[in-house]
Amino acid sequence: MMKLLQRKQWLGDVLQRSLKQKEVCVCMLSAPINPSDVNRIEGVCPVGPPVPVCGGNEGIGELIEVSGGVKDPSVSGSVIPVRAGLGTRQNSRIEEETDWCKVRKDIPIEYAATSFINTCRTSGVLEDFVPSSEGDSRLWNGTSSIGGQTAIQSTHLNDLRTANIIRERCLSKAFQSVLSQQLNQI
Repeated sequence: MMKLLQRKQWLGDVLQRSLKQKEVCVCMLSAPINPSDVNRIEGVCPVGPPVPVCGGNEGIGELIEVSGGVKDPSVSGSVIPVRAGLGTRQNSRIEEETDWCKVRKDIPIEYAATSFINTCRTSGVLEDFVPSSEGDSRLWNGTSSIGGQTAIQSTHLNDLRTANIIRERCLSKAFQSVLSQQLNQI
């Protein structure tokens, strides 16, 4: 609780305005960089507000302040964005309550921070392109990323087998151990 109060005091200097009805202030804890963010900088991404804008479509934050009219007025708790283009790579965000979804505390931060895009994309690949039947296989490229690990887990949850390509640059002993543990838990 003390960390939260200290963060709130620090953010008090950062906040440009007071909260309006049904708004929340979120202190961002983690926000990944996705290829679409790089595409936006390059000017080739077809989605998103015109630049200049702060990047970041996903991440995880902590509620630090809520205004009147918010359905769940409890401060603290982890949240993820449910709308693209919020600019999550900032210290804090003030947005409407409906732009955020609370997440359980037992979800590792790296999974929660990437769940808005990676999990949806994996579901799309599994369900939208080719119908799957129990026992089918999927070949995943780049499974050393969090998105790839999500793909492996989602595939197994759908009773499918996987063949996984791991990038050579990620073949450290520590990474091999972590990935092997995760795959053995499935």
